[in-house]
Amino acid sequence: RQMSEYQGSQHQDWHRDRPHWHEHPLRLDYVQLMIYLSDVDATTHCFSISPEAVEDPVLEASNEQLARGGVSDVYGPAGTCVLFNASSLHTATTRQTQIER
Repeated sequence: RQMSEYQGSQHQDWHRDRPHWHEHPLRLDYVQLMIYLSDVDATTHCFSISPEAVEDPVLEASNEQLARGGVSDVYGPAGTCVLFNASSLHTATTRQTQIER
């Protein structure tokens, strides 16, 4: 999705696209693929995810998952592909920037 330049404070709306599928060995119902169409770095908007290990229990509360898994901001040049479990806690991190992405 296109993200325009932004002048507000950093914004994150942590969510899961689907619940975990506990019957699957990797607890996933489907994977999601994202492709960066422009360069993404610490000065632009980016995709962020809180890593989860399959052997750890699922934490439904976002604040608990963020405390355990932390946050990984995904940066890369145009063409970077991000493949992730749509059940993992993730967000678009919106930062102050003059760069449209």
